[in-house]
Amino acid sequence: MDYEYAVIGGDKRQVYLADELVSRGHSVISFGLECTADHAAFWEIAAGSSKYIICPVPITSDFSVFESKLANTDVTIRMLVNQLHPGQHLIAGCISPQLKSELTAKDVSVYDLMKNENLAIYNSIATAEGALCEAIKGSPANLCKSRCAVLGYGRCGRAIADRLSGMHCITDIYSNDSRELAMAGSFGYCCRTISSFGQNAAVYDFIFNTVPSGIITSDIIRTLNKNTTIIDIASGGGTDFNAAGIAGINAHLYPGLPGKYAPMSSGIMLAGIIDSLTSECNNL
Repeated sequence: MDYEYAVIGGDKRQVYLADELVSRGHSVISFGLECTADHAAFWEIAAGSSKYIICPVPITSDFSVFESKLANTDVTIRMLVNQLHPGQHLIAGCISPQLKSELTAKDVSVYDLMKNENLAIYNSIATAEGALCEAIKGSPANLCKSRCAVLGYGRCGRAIADRLSGMHCITDIYSNDSRELAMAGSFGYCCRTISSFGQNAAVYDFIFNTVPSGIITSDIIRTLNKNTTIIDIASGGGTDFNAAGIAGINAHLYPGLPGKYAPMSSGIMLAGIIDSLTSECNNL
């Protein structure tokens, strides 16, 4: 292999990731990114000349989210599967079981970055900061002393609630997980089950959803104050956005917030995790 790493596609996190790997003394080739790594004219060259292939977090069916004009083609997962060969390693985020199975059958190792606990925790921090930024931008009201609902109290829900509390917001937590409710209650939040959200939704100025299911329905949306802002960060969303649009409610889905609001910090974190991972692999 001519290079240790190929970084293909993605947002600005991938740019900083590639730059950080170069600064650590690794040989890196990129495609579709304006970074300090060597640039491949064709993505197949990058993928074929490297031991470790780094794709976006999350990886999707069409992961060519290029933010520069350096890319001359779209890149799909199917193209990638066909290109990789035994002995190579794919590193990305949110890798589907089907993709992992196909690549494993080709003797290509697969590592899902989102299964790394350190990254998941850091990602929740960057996501929470981005969610609050979007809330401030999208509402005519202050967050301070506002009434806020956080749906779900996993990593992202906890990080969002913690920051809302620090801004003196009146924050309620909704979850169907008894452990999450107990944890939220230990921090002094008012805790309720998600099934009761519809009865109380009208009192909130801001609603932050982290649960990937249809929680904020059209029936609930019709009860909301017109100035309510909905920040949905759940995978695929949990809001009826069509109903929100009809009702004039400011509601949007915000995927990839770490890449939008903290690409440098996120990229450097990713590089460190990948560097440690591949060092372990090389020492086996």
